[in-house]
Amino acid sequence: MLHKTEGIVLKRHIIGNHDLAAYVYTKDYGRITAVGRNYLKFSHHGGKLDLFSYNEICFFERKIGDLDIFIFADSYEKFINIYQDIDRYQAISSAVEIVNEMTFLRDKNQDVFFILLNLLYQLDNLKDDNIYWNLILFLRMFLEIMGHKPLLSECVNCDASPDNLIYFSFDRLGMLCPKCVSSENIVLKLSKNNFAYLQKIFYSKFDMLKNIKLYKKNVIEILLFLMQYTEYIIGKKIKSKETLLEFAS
Repeated sequence: MLHKTEGIVLKRHIIGNHDLAAYVYTKDYGRITAVGRNYLKFSHHGGKLDLFSYNEICFFERKIGDLDIFIFADSYEKFINIYQDIDRYQAISSAVEIVNEMTFLRDKNQDVFFILLNLLYQLDNLKDDNIYWNLILFLRMFLEIMGHKPLLSECVNCDASPDNLIYFSFDRLGMLCPKCVSSENIVLKLSKNNFAYLQKIFYSKFDMLKNIKLYKKNVIEILLFLMQYTEYIIGKKIKSKETLLEFAS
């Protein structure tokens, strides 16, 4: 069946001399994996389906197997400024890797598509140094959309008040008070400041978060938490995490 839609390139690699395989998150069909036979050989495809680019695409959905066939692609936006800045590049690399790992093939979710597209435009047009704050806000929305919002309002074991919470339990996906932490729990100790910021990030209205200013140290520690939390959910390491945190520092 032939489909026409819009898509963001999450990952791509060249097969042989002329074929191109790409993972694309589409507006109408979710994440797809497709190959373009002789795609790089013909001039009218030149520059299309670049990494992170936003495209109009036409693809043929195969009834058997997961690999679809690209028929046509035309770029709406290539986000050149992201390629010219290593911090923006690292931020979007982590975002697309997480989207690629946490979403399912052909599982449509337009909310995911639009928040990823919005992040690309934000990073491409950014005039200040809030690159990693924008990534944090993206991860907040993405985790909520995917049904993985962490429980930060009370102890997941005894309902203790937030005043006593400093440990996040990855195996319980929520906070634990000191009395409920055991050697069997996989935990991360949070500072009171960062715990307060995490509560604001996940429980405040989104419009109220845009003007929050954090010290670099807080940004790095919150990013580390979000990356470790995401790794626990997907059950594997995020390849871009170490480089991301290095540049964020």
